[in-house]
Formats: sequence, structure tokens, C-alpha cells
Amino acid sequence: MARSTSFVSAVLLLCCLISPAWAAEEPILGWSITPNAPDYTAGRDSVPDSTGQKSIFIKSNTDKPSGGKSILQSFQADDYRGKRVRVSARLKAMVPQHAQFMLTIYGSGNKMVGYARRIPSDAAAKEWISYDLVLNVPEDAAFVVFGIAQSGNGEVHADSFSFASVESTVHITPGSEVGGAPINLDFAKSGQGVPPGWRLENFQDTKYEIGTEKGDGAASNLFIRVQDGCEHGFDVMQRFTAADYVGKRLRLAGRL
Repeated sequence: MARSTSFVSAVLLLCCLISPAWAAEEPILGWSITPNAPDYTAGRDSVPDSTGQKSIFIKSNTDKPSGGKSILQSFQADDYRGKRVRVSARLKAMVPQHAQFMLTIYGSGNKMVGYARRIPSDAAAKEWISYDLVLNVPEDAAFVVFGIAQSGNGEVHADSFSFASVESTVHITPGSEVGGAPINLDFAKSGQGVPPGWRLENFQDTKYEIGTEKGDGAASNLFIRVQDGCEHGFDVMQRFTAADYVGKRLRLAGRL
């Protein structure tokens, strides 16, 4: 069962058609299809893929669908508390930027305590691509949820799912931790790559450079340099729980 939560995101924004036989939308053992979005069809493919397995799919029914749809699996976190876990799957997506592969961990009160996702690369429009998501499961975790989602026209397929605890030497998915408040807004904690406390999302390209550099006075600046041939934008953002801000008006300020 999908778990809902709220969070605040501060965002700095940089600027083979798949055609198998479709199965009717019906329950899939162990999975939940949510929400009831008439602009999408979801279910299990009626024919095996190249590996002999059947896959799950979400497909838009119109060129301009409203909302989105997901296929998720949810279970109690009891056996994984205090451990690092990895979910793996293969994805194929007609419009990769409209699809997501995600892993979420919830604590008490449906509070999100861990979140990771991947937007399929452009290569996933032509062939099956394998993806991993890795998170630490806190001692107070209640539920683990993973699956796929589609928001926008196109279709996404997924198969070969696996879920297991892994050694601490396996790197967690970058930017996957959900904080309790905004941090490192002055980039005092810096280094090469994405600064601590910030996360890179919606990235489908590697032709960029990101980091911090000395700015005016004692402050540091975040910089993003795009290289020739970069065809996709991405987001540099922070994500934290909204518990301390419920019912309040917020202001986000910065210089560009």
C-alpha cells in the first residue's frame, strides 16, 4: 500500500516504440496499482520479454494524460531496520523522462525517512536498462515501498526486480537521504560534485560539471557548467520533511 507524506523541496533548475500485447488492468499479486487514473492503463504484460519473464507496465491512454499512475510493492521494515538495502530492476520506457523507478522508506506517522529514484536514461527507449537504488533503513523505519511510476505520455515496463540487504561498502544512491530541515545553504560544506545536503535529480546526461567555488566575502557559490552536447536539464535540490512548517507561509531566497 502506498504511503503518503509531505515534504518541502528547494529547487535550482538548470536549464523503438514498445508495442507488446497488453493485459487488462487487474490486480497483481503482491503489488498495488494506484491511483485510479483513467488516463493510464497498468498491469502485467501478457507475453514474456526476452528473458522469458513477464513484466509490469504503465501506459498512457491519451497524448496528454492528466495526473499519473504507479505500481508499488509495500512491506514492513522489521527485517531490514539498521541495514542498507538495494532494490534492482530492468526498465524500458518509450518517453524516459516521464517514467520513474523509486524506493521510499517511511517511519512512524507515515513520515518519509528515505527516498531515492531514477529517471531512465534515453537508452531505455530502445533497450532494457538495469538500475539499482540503495538506501539505509533507520531503526525507526515502519514500511518500505518500491516500484515504478508514469506521469505523462508514453509507457514504461519493468521486470527482474530484486530486493535484499547489502554490505555497508555498497554506496547509497546520491542525494537519497531526507533531512529534517534545510542545511548547508551557504555551501560552507563543499567539495567536488554535489554539495553535502543537496541532491541531483532528473539527470540523464553526464556532460556537465557541478561544485562550489569561492564567492563574495566568506560565502561560497554553487556552480553548474554545461558542456557542449548536453541535451537534458536537471535539478539541484534539497528535500526535507515539512513537520516544522505545516500551516506556515514560507519564503525561499537566493542569488543567481
